[in-house]
Amino acid sequence: MVPPGRGRGMGPYLALSFLLVVVVVGAGWPFLDEAGRRALVLAGIVALLVQVVSFAALTTVSPGTTYFLGIWIGATLLRFSVLGGGAFLVAGVEGVDLITALFGLAGLFTALMLLELWVILQRLKRG
Repeated sequence: MVPPGRGRGMGPYLALSFLLVVVVVGAGWPFLDEAGRRALVLAGIVALLVQVVSFAALTTVSPGTTYFLGIWIGATLLRFSVLGGGAFLVAGVEGVDLITALFGLAGLFTALMLLELWVILQRLKRG
C-alpha cells in the first residue's frame, strides 16, 4: 500500500500523459516527413519519461510546502536542461529533424506540465 501523499495520482497522470503524447504524435504524423516523424516520436518519448519522473518526485511531498516548491523548481530546471541538451544531442543524429524535435519537446513539456498542474489541483480538491 502507498503511504498517504506518496505516489498518489501517479496512475491517472501516467495514463493521461501517455494518451496526450499519443494524440499529439498521431495528430502531427500526417503532416511530417520521415525525419519529422522520427523527431516527434523521439520528443514524445523523452518528454514522457522526464515528466513522469518529475511528477513522481512531486508526489513524495505535500503540495503547498517548501519541499514541494523546491522539487517543482528542480523539475523545471531538469526540463530546461533536457530541452537545451536535446538541441546538442539531436543536432548530431542523422535522419531526425532538429526543429521538429525541439518544438515537439517544448510543446509536449508545456502540455504535460499543464496536465500535471490539473492532476495536482484535483488531488488538492479531494484532500
